[in-house]
Amino acid sequence: INTVVIDKFNNIWIGAKTGLFKLKDNILYPQTFSNKASANNIEFIISDEDKNLWIGTLDGVYVLLSKQVELSSCSFLNTIHFGKSDGFENLEANQNSCYVDHNKNIWMGMSDKLYQIKPKFLSDKISYISPFLKIQHVDSYLKPIFNINKKELIFKENKNYTTFNYKTTDLNSP
Repeated sequence: INTVVIDKFNNIWIGAKTGLFKLKDNILYPQTFSNKASANNIEFIISDEDKNLWIGTLDGVYVLLSKQVELSSCSFLNTIHFGKSDGFENLEANQNSCYVDHNKNIWMGMSDKLYQIKPKFLSDKISYISPFLKIQHVDSYLKPIFNINKKELIFKENKNYTTFNYKTTDLNSP
C-alpha cells in the first residue's frame, strides 16, 4: 500500500502498486479508471476542497470529480487525465507528494519537478466545448431532401432509408 485517504464523503480510498481500491462496509472494491498498466501504480491520493479526488500514478494524474466520488459504486470510473499534453514533462508521480493550498491550488511532486494546477485549469478541462457539426445534405432513398434547415425532419414509416453527409470540428483540438 502506497497511500490511504478518507475523502469528504468519508469513503476510504487505498492506492497500491496493484491499483486503486475503495473500502466500504469492510469490503475492498477494486476501482478502474484507465486501461494503461502504468496507471495502476497509485503513488498518491488527495481530496481537494471541491471534494474531487486527485490520483497520482506512473501515467500522470487523474481527477475523479466529486459527483463520481460520491456515487462511485461502479468498477470503472470516469476521470480527467493530466499528462504530457497538459505540460507534464514526466508522468511519474512521487509517493505522497501532493498538497492543496489555501487558494485551492494543487501542488504535485512528479519525478522531474514540482507542478502546480490552479482550480481554473481544472474547470477549463471540465468545460469541454461540444464539437461544431454541420449537416451538408440529407437523402431519402438516394433522393435529396432540399429543405434541411428545418429543426425537425419527419419521414413516413415506409420512407426510412436515410443517408446524410456532415462536417465537424472539435473546438478543443481543432
